[in-house]
Amino acid sequence: IRPLTGPKEGGTRVTIEGENLGLQVREITHVRVAGVRCNPAASEYISAERIVCDMEESLMSSPPGGPVELCIGDCSAEYRTQSSQTYSFV
Repeated sequence: IRPLTGPKEGGTRVTIEGENLGLQVREITHVRVAGVRCNPAASEYISAERIVCDMEESLMSSPPGGPVELCIGDCSAEYRTQSSQTYSFV
């Protein structure tokens, strides 16, 4: 995950790299970074390898950090994953 920090006001472009990240950007149904919605940028997507998303604003006054959670398809347990790295708000 890059970067690992960003403002709670949103607007940070977060890059998530890994394996089995879907074959098409439309398969990515749920991306949350430290509990905040992150909207995938189709133009930056690399099939199965990389998701780039834009953070929305956190509605909490002092949001806690946390992992990236994402789902490919229906969000069942076998298609859901969580990062070992954590994102922090600064």
